[in-house]
Amino acid sequence: MPQSPISQEQLKDACLLLVDDEQTNLTLLRLILGRAGYTRVHTLSDARDVLPLARALSPDLVVLDLRMPTMSGFTVLEGLVEQT
Repeated sequence: MPQSPISQEQLKDACLLLVDDEQTNLTLLRLILGRAGYTRVHTLSDARDVLPLARALSPDLVVLDLRMPTMSGFTVLEGLVEQT
């Protein structure tokens, strides 16, 4: 049985986790997504905090910078995969 498409209401209620060591990028993304109607947008600038927050939030989407100083995005991605 085919699934029905996700409604705009459901889509805008998605939990988003944005990770970037550049605060300016996070601010810009939050502004753009907020103007588009997304209300559950969480941001982090320290990659070391991603795994515990992702465990708590169970985000629908993670936008991840791959080049960060404390922990690479690839390392974070590996941790997220292991966590699921």
